[in-house]
Amino acid sequence: MAGKGAPPKPIKRRTWNFPVKRQRFVEEYIKDFNATQAALRAGYSKASAYSTGAALLMDPVVSQKIQDALTERSKRCQIDADRVVLELAAIAFSDVSGLAEWNGQKVVLKDSQGLSPEVTKAIQSLDSSRGNVSVKLHDKLRALELLMRHLGILDPRRVGDASELLELVRTIQESRARLEGGCEESSTD
Repeated sequence: MAGKGAPPKPIKRRTWNFPVKRQRFVEEYIKDFNATQAALRAGYSKASAYSTGAALLMDPVVSQKIQDALTERSKRCQIDADRVVLELAAIAFSDVSGLAEWNGQKVVLKDSQGLSPEVTKAIQSLDSSRGNVSVKLHDKLRALELLMRHLGILDPRRVGDASELLELVRTIQESRARLEGGCEESSTD
């Protein structure tokens, strides 16, 4: 026993390596962000996977390891928030007139070599079966919604005039309706 005036005994801290099973949980969790499935794939029992997954997410060490893994993946893939926002913006603000020309009777696709990167980013798929060319665009409304959430525009605490947004939605719906009927391939004369 230490007497008066004697220095306190140093506290022995437990040092241990991060358990393999927990590391496996981290690796599995960042695949789909499903804690229960990650716990199962990491080898935890089916009976306790739900509660184990939840408990592991609450563990500060595991939480930090997840953040570190996500940061590393982001660096490795060269993906950051700015790049994601720019991609969403390309979809949300794409102009269908950059893809096709139309009048009351005919829709003609523009030559793909002349399309801007912003226009091609908005294209989800092309189909040329049944003698027609069909173009499916990414969902502009969903891209707008995601951008508005990111910018806080859809925050229920903010109240504003929705008329501009409603007009934008109508314009998008009209453009999409014109294209969903299918397009004829442009011919070079």
